[in-house]
Amino acid sequence: MALTAPAPLRVDTGRPPLVRATLDTPATRNRLDDDMLTALTGALTAAEAAEGAEVFVLDATGDSFCSGIALGEADRDGWRPRLTAVHHLLQRLADSPLVTVAVVDGAATGGGVGLAAACDHVIAGPARASA
Repeated sequence: MALTAPAPLRVDTGRPPLVRATLDTPATRNRLDDDMLTALTGALTAAEAAEGAEVFVLDATGDSFCSGIALGEADRDGWRPRLTAVHHLLQRLADSPLVTVAVVDGAATGGGVGLAAACDHVIAGPARASA
């Protein structure tokens, strides 16, 4: 029996015109590794193609919204493709015809700040309001 890793992203399309993408790797503080970048880009592409979709919401599970780009696991030659993928995702979020919203209820560092900043709107939750 093959074991499969949990998906890094949960996508909820059950409340049109809203599509909610939840970063769901709290053990890594929802870092932007290759799997997460692929999942986020795919979710945005699917949301933009979905009939009736108007709003794309990013949120996260755990104590961190997003800890940024996973650089420690990439060798020197592996950084450039990941940085390019992050740039592509941030540009796509900024240019999306959908209204993009980041719900940041936890720490956002590095590329996680970029992820939120690329959205049209950012809603800060109470989890880190006093930090």
